[in-house]
Amino acid sequence: MPAASAGATGVRATDTRPGPAPAAATSHPDPQVGPGPDGTDASEESTGRRMPDLPDLGVAVAALVVGAVVGLLGVVLTFLGLKGCELVTGTDSCGGPGLLVLVAILVAMVLGGAAMLRLFGVPDAGSVSFLGVGMLTVVILVLLLDVLLSVVMIVVIPVLTAGCFALARWVTTQLGEDVMADR
Repeated sequence: MPAASAGATGVRATDTRPGPAPAAATSHPDPQVGPGPDGTDASEESTGRRMPDLPDLGVAVAALVVGAVVGLLGVVLTFLGLKGCELVTGTDSCGGPGLLVLVAILVAMVLGGAAMLRLFGVPDAGSVSFLGVGMLTVVILVLLLDVLLSVVMIVVIPVLTAGCFALARWVTTQLGEDVMADR
C-alpha cells in the first residue's frame, strides 16, 4: 500500500507497509532526544514504545482540542464519581471523602492533559494543563456551581475547558517570552 502524502490536510506522512519504519529526519521538542545515527528515535529504543502518529496541529489548535478532550474526561470522571458514591453511600453525595474524589479527578485531568499536549508537541505541556484545569475550576466555582449537575454541562464543560486551555497556552507563551526578554 503506498505511503500517504502530507497534502493540504496537514496530516503527517505515514507508510502502512509492514517492515521497519523508513528513516526520516524528525524534530523532537527535547534536543537531547532525537533521531539516532540509524534514523530511529532514541526515545523509542530506550522505552521500546513508538510514539503514535498524530496529525500536525498548530500549538493553539492542539491546546483547544486537548482542552475539549480533558473537559469531557472531567465530565465522565465526575459522573463515575457520583455513581460510585451512590453505590457506596446510597446517596449521590460522598460527604468528606468526596473532596478526595474531586482532587483525584482534577489530578487526572491535569496529568491526562499534560500527556496529550506532550503528544502534540506543545511546549510547557504540564504548565499549560495545570493552568487550564485551574482556570476551569475557578470559573466553575465562581459562575457555574448552581447549575453544575445540569445535563447541558456535558457540552458546556468541554467547550469551557478548551477555552481555558487556549488561554493557558497563550499566558504560558507570553510569560515565557517575557522571561526570555529579561535575560
